[in-house]
Amino acid sequence: MEDYTPGMIDSYPTKLDDIKAIHEKFTLYGIKRNEILNVSDELLNYVISILQNEPVEAPDVPLEQWYSFLSLLDEQRITPFIYWKLKEMPSLYLPSKTIMDNIRLKYMNSAAISLQVEGQLKYILHRFESEGIDVLVLKGPGLAYGVYPQTASRSYNDIDLLIKPEDMPRSRVAMEGLGYDCLKKRYDISRDWYYEEQFLHKNDLKCRPVEIHWDLHPYSILGKMDFKQLYDRSDLIDSKDMKFRTLNTVDALIYSALHMGFIHCREVKLSWILDVDLLCKRLKEDDWIKLQKRSVETCARMALENSLIMTTKWTGLKIPSHFDDFSKWPEPTKNEVLAYSYVLQDSKRTFRSMKLKWPASFSMAKKAHILLNVGMDYIYDRIRK
Repeated sequence: MEDYTPGMIDSYPTKLDDIKAIHEKFTLYGIKRNEILNVSDELLNYVISILQNEPVEAPDVPLEQWYSFLSLLDEQRITPFIYWKLKEMPSLYLPSKTIMDNIRLKYMNSAAISLQVEGQLKYILHRFESEGIDVLVLKGPGLAYGVYPQTASRSYNDIDLLIKPEDMPRSRVAMEGLGYDCLKKRYDISRDWYYEEQFLHKNDLKCRPVEIHWDLHPYSILGKMDFKQLYDRSDLIDSKDMKFRTLNTVDALIYSALHMGFIHCREVKLSWILDVDLLCKRLKEDDWIKLQKRSVETCARMALENSLIMTTKWTGLKIPSHFDDFSKWPEPTKNEVLAYSYVLQDSKRTFRSMKLKWPASFSMAKKAHILLNVGMDYIYDRIRK
């Protein structure tokens, strides 16, 4: 197990070398990992200047380079947000009309998806309410309505919901009643190994996939969530278009950090970095104190630290001066340090999953039962392919 050494937020301006260095460990998502970091420094500095609200003139590079760069931004799911920022800027800082039209089209597509999801989500939430199932809306829609300037500026492809574990069977029945197929029935295979079910609509291809979670992560070594506490602390989104409950700002930030800095730390998306940036900007001083304490309780302390460092590099996020030295934060638990060392190993993923998902409290009989069920599920998947 590696020793944990806390870091500190740098106060000097972002340098590309700093960004490239941190993503040697926390690689960026893409067909080729970190591919976006291999484009010209001019283009990278341009998008960073937009994210940091310190725009520079658009680089004069061939259209082919622009289109290639935009496709990489699409992989990171930040093009709609970039358009939202650009449309408020003087023409001096805008790319050519051809490129702006391309970016605007992607924003309009995101807006169309948002409208479609709005209707789909209303329908699902109404059914859950009628069945007496408490639900929290996570990630894409939850953040789009909760912290983004316009819902269309937060790109997403699916709907994520969180429920109590014991409500999963009823939730599946409710979704099937709405015309959805449950793809795997993983809750029945092993609710200890898995933490979500995926649903696709049988007839309406316009419907986005729906993921219903009975936990925020699958790693027993980090401890399990308390849904009641999360629900009692949750925020109510009550706009003219939508009404639902979502994680409060501190809990959403912890979950975003776990998602980016732990679960998917080898395939980080810039959209998640924007999530962290916008959530942090909503925090008051007492929220930062809660965040410190709760990040340790949820074993998200190290993931949060690394997520905050990545965010400051990309967006120029300013963390209050009395919270920017992580050596002064509460230390992570031994379990978290151990779990983080597993995640950052280059060993096979299956072996890492076993160490992360099987706490010492599991008996050998329970481990064997889980292994048998999960193994049979894996073999069945391979046969179907």
